[in-house]
Amino acid sequence: TLARERKKNPVEGSYTNKLLKDMRKIIRAASTQRWVVESNRFLNQGEHAGVFDDVFDLIKEYAPNKGSDAYQIPIRAGRQDYGYILMEKDVSNPFKLSEEMAKTAEKLTSKLGSPVKKAEALYKFVERRIKYDNQYADNKGKATRSYRTSDETFELREGVCGEMAFALVTMARHVGIPNARYVKVSTDNNGKAVLHACAQLVRAGDLYDPAYHEGHIKHEKYEVLSDAAALKHFAALQR
Repeated sequence: TLARERKKNPVEGSYTNKLLKDMRKIIRAASTQRWVVESNRFLNQGEHAGVFDDVFDLIKEYAPNKGSDAYQIPIRAGRQDYGYILMEKDVSNPFKLSEEMAKTAEKLTSKLGSPVKKAEALYKFVERRIKYDNQYADNKGKATRSYRTSDETFELREGVCGEMAFALVTMARHVGIPNARYVKVSTDNNGKAVLHACAQLVRAGDLYDPAYHEGHIKHEKYEVLSDAAALKHFAALQR
């Protein structure tokens, strides 16, 4: 964005050098990898949240808004419940959103009015696209690999229940679906004790379960996790 503005309004000397120097600071501080997080619960408290402020400070200094949308971050779903955070690429986070995921979520929901219809469309997509990874655990039930991030699960089209849930929550947040959370399930809809996960979308307690192939499922005992708790849970599943 800043480079495009400089091309339209060329500047000389130290101003240009300062611009490039400041841009390099931002590039070193964070890549363009996007994570969808609950802004009130995590973003404002995050270790790297200041990077976002640095980006906007640069935009204000070098590209003052003249009525064009060229200076806006080209992602649209922060809205009231969620925000985007810029982090280093090598830091693993379950809510990673790829460009393909974002475009797919937008395409599936652009003509749908209600959040429920959008949630159901995304659930059906994830349920069909991502097959269950039966090789995740060995014959003793021990994990054979680390949990994947949402973008990895989306790209590989394979994952276990929690990976499917993270992918669904991430895509739902991108299109502004409220109450999109990761859910740990301890007793499923059949009364069976399980180590399981699914997604909550739209309303509190409205669960969508790609691994069980059922939307609006009625699991008996479950815990809706905050992002802070979900990140700890994800970290515990890394090998």
